[in-house]
Amino acid sequence: MEEINFYRKKMFLHLDGITIIPTIIALKKLNILSYIENKKQISIDDINDEFNVSKGYLNIAMRCLYSINILSIDKKDKFLDKKNYLINHKNLALILKSINITDYLNLISFHLKFEKIINQKEDVSMVEIESINKIIQFLNKYKNQFNQNQFEKDLYYYLEGLLLGPILSHLGFLNISFINIKNQILNKVIVKIFKLTKLINKNLDYTPKGLFFTQRTSSYGVTTSYLSLLNSLDLIISKKNNLVWERDKNGDEVHVNRSMNVWGSGGAHKFYFKKIDSIILKIFNNENIELQPKGIIDMGCGDGTFLKHCYDLIINNTYRGKNLDKYPLKLIGADINNAARIATRNTLNKSNIDNIVIKGNISDPENLHKALKSDFNENLNDFLSTRTFLDHNRIYSKPKKINNYDIKTTGSFCYNGTLVDNEKLINNLVNHFSNWKKFINKHGLIILELHTIDPELIALNRGKTLACAYDTTHGFSDQYLVEYLSFIKCARNAGINLVEKSNLFPNEEIPSISGSFFK
Repeated sequence: MEEINFYRKKMFLHLDGITIIPTIIALKKLNILSYIENKKQISIDDINDEFNVSKGYLNIAMRCLYSINILSIDKKDKFLDKKNYLINHKNLALILKSINITDYLNLISFHLKFEKIINQKEDVSMVEIESINKIIQFLNKYKNQFNQNQFEKDLYYYLEGLLLGPILSHLGFLNISFINIKNQILNKVIVKIFKLTKLINKNLDYTPKGLFFTQRTSSYGVTTSYLSLLNSLDLIISKKNNLVWERDKNGDEVHVNRSMNVWGSGGAHKFYFKKIDSIILKIFNNENIELQPKGIIDMGCGDGTFLKHCYDLIINNTYRGKNLDKYPLKLIGADINNAARIATRNTLNKSNIDNIVIKGNISDPENLHKALKSDFNENLNDFLSTRTFLDHNRIYSKPKKINNYDIKTTGSFCYNGTLVDNEKLINNLVNHFSNWKKFINKHGLIILELHTIDPELIALNRGKTLACAYDTTHGFSDQYLVEYLSFIKCARNAGINLVEKSNLFPNEEIPSISGSFFK
């Protein structure tokens, strides 16, 4: 167990690094870090006056640096949007010294075309190979030169994370072992990186560390899927291009590899699905089946993994499962993304599970209800509603009225380049819950949700939480993570109450994931 906890901490630091290093690169390319280096304290308004940037996305970048102890703030300003950041010049100097922009940009370029390389549609360029070799050489030296304090130790794994993490993610996503890669140049690159990180020995066999990481490749999937976005942060922050709202000729997103994101989400979330089993079992073990839901609708169904998990749980462990002939269980998957809907159909059809898959937007339950009624003669309120890691991904709309709720959040929020202040975000979340209220008053709503925590807690718990990685990718892609208690209070103010005590992960002190049942 001690060894597993040790490796898990390194994996969490890896995921942080996949977001931290591109953020540093972007701020360095824009000369913002050079400007900060010469200051004792700074605010986003100061930087905006000098550079005319997107204050919303800059705010997210600054929070990222705050979360790893490059910046700090006066505690009196903790809940304000206008923060005066104090600069830890020693940590800033070290991270700048450790990152060669050109080499890491070449590394990211290599990661972004990995699928084409492995399918032999492109090759690794000599420039990329040289940069990867330089990074490997630097990391070998770094271990001996910088290992004095916790920040220096963590920084090594941030750098290693961007080198190694996307490779593990791609190999898992493509379901291929490095041994079977036909492209010899790519194979040599991966072997060199795996040896550096001690995932394999001199005989190319996996070490215990290697087995741990290769069995958890999907854990890297969500963060790696945002590499296109992370590679363009300088354009996003400088207001030159906002990838988040761009679409390609097929109407697909360009800032995220959605198929990898869906795969990574499904794999990483399986652990948490089981933590709400008791709620589902209680609902479908009611011997008065007429009082049970007709089935389950999963809003944001991803790859269908959660729906299949629920189906297997119910048919094997409940009173309803013994009476499916008279009372069949209907499963509905709804998602705004076509790739997710395709994946859900494949998952459920492969297991011969009867299903309805429909286009749906979490921000618009009214139209989802109308579509179910008109196309399938189903009523949204007849189903148990479920959502897994989706409420933070609603599309923001400006509240028509601002109520003075006694709810605080330390999050940084942006919509389409515009900074969203915390009061508006809280009002938006209350409105969001209010829109769902009439559609869940019969059977309730189960939510697995991702949360932020105070950046000071993130800095104190590096390697124990994924808040830094998720806050950064989600913040830059216009998603809205709030603290667990703030989330519950927003639901309560909308008239939706917590009826089943939440499961909190990793613990109650730094809760970044919750599982809750609302009515």
